[in-house]
Formats: sequence, structure tokens, C-alpha cells
Amino acid sequence: MNKILQLLSLLIILCGNFCLGQNLNDIEKLASNYNKTFDVLEKTMNIKPFDRGSKFGLESRVYNLKAFKILVESNNEENKISKISILTEKTGNNDELWYNIAKAANANKEYKFINSFVSGSEDDIYEKDIDFNAMVNILRKSKSLGDYTYSIAFKKDNLYYNFNMASKTFFSVIDENLKERD
Repeated sequence: MNKILQLLSLLIILCGNFCLGQNLNDIEKLASNYNKTFDVLEKTMNIKPFDRGSKFGLESRVYNLKAFKILVESNNEENKISKISILTEKTGNNDELWYNIAKAANANKEYKFINSFVSGSEDDIYEKDIDFNAMVNILRKSKSLGDYTYSIAFKKDNLYYNFNMASKTFFSVIDENLKERD
């Protein structure tokens, strides 16, 4: 019994690094490091960079976790975090991951809907600026989500949260600036 408890404790400790990014709370935890230094992020999240680089003094670091990668960038000389991107591996459950995260943001009154789009060539679909529920209805009726690209953006406080799916890959961008789409 004691060995089972030790194993469970180890799994809980490891899950902090391996399960990060699986829900909106995890994304908010990452976002709480926005405008802080890389060192603060690494200490807070208990992660180490897999790779790092700089372009004319502006640093970026990649954190390679079990199911996804996190790219963190700075856009100032103080190396304060100015953009956080999360990219998953291609798996069969990324659609559900997008759904759960976007659903949680949509239900949270702190998140203000900004824009959205859904596009699927097989079903000849292209819709823009529709609410979360309308997006989900379209996605549920699709023949196959393999060729679909869809995105929804929210704003909370001073940050924009973009939750995207393309080619069965979930990616999210947290930034102070929202890039307009065509």
C-alpha cells in the first residue's frame, strides 16, 4: 500500500510538467507570467528551456513538455515575456481539447468574446465572427474535421487569448496585440 501511495505522489508531481496546458486554468497559469522575466516563468512553472535563441537582443525560449511545446518570446531589452504560444502534437483528442478550453473561456464572464472563424473546404463552410455556440453547431455537423480550421479569440484584462485548430493541431497564442484576420 505504501508503494502505491509513493507512486501516486510521484505521478502527481510529474503531472505538473506533463499535463500543463490541458485546460483553461493551466493556460491562465502560463499567462500570469506575461510581462515577467523568463527566470520567473521557469521558477513558477518548474520548467527548463529545451531551446533558446535571440534576434538582435530579443530572446525566445522553447519549453518541450510531453504533449506540447511552449514558445515564449520577449520584445524588449529587459527580456520581459511579451508573447506565449502553445502548440500540441497532432493527436485524436485536440478537437476536444480546443472545445473544453474555448467552452470554459466562453462561460467565464471575465473573458470578452472578440472574434472567431470556422472554415472547412469539404463542407464548403466559411463563417466569421460567430459566437462559440454557433461555431460548435457547425463543427458538430461537419462530415470530417480533418480539413477544418477554426479559431476563437477572447480578451481578459489586457491580454488576448486565441484558441485555434488547424490540421488536427491545437495552438494557442497569448498576447497584448490581436492580429486581425481576413
